[in-house]
Amino acid sequence: MAQLRNSRVIAAVVVTAVLIISIPPLYKKMPVEFRSLTMPHWPFSPTQEQFNPGSNQAFISPAQAWVLQVADFKLQENLAANALMQSLRQKGFKAYMRQVILSTGPALRIFVGPEIKSAKLKTLADQLNKEMQLKPMMTAFDPLLF
Repeated sequence: MAQLRNSRVIAAVVVTAVLIISIPPLYKKMPVEFRSLTMPHWPFSPTQEQFNPGSNQAFISPAQAWVLQVADFKLQENLAANALMQSLRQKGFKAYMRQVILSTGPALRIFVGPEIKSAKLKTLADQLNKEMQLKPMMTAFDPLLF
């Protein structure tokens, strides 16, 4: 009886050893292929093919909204830019300022908007022209441009 028990223990140990050796290669992970993701380049700027000012084709920004570019100031004129932005806000316009890099150097730009309908911005442009003698220019709004 003891010999039968010993042979069963030996058989169990051998079967366990064979399973331990043979099962892990079955669950071995397959090699994973990594691909690099291409991210869009922000801030988005339209290329010449996308935006041609001489054509009747209007450029639609990613947000499909429009703003009025009211004024440009040199970086040293930030007090005048802040004063204009505050006076626009006091008159009820949604005005904001962004720093941009121009060919002449860094500058501050004052914008009014954004609005989804360009017709509403045209009336705002007329209102700005009458009330504050400003000649705003309508441009596409890009919320990711900081």
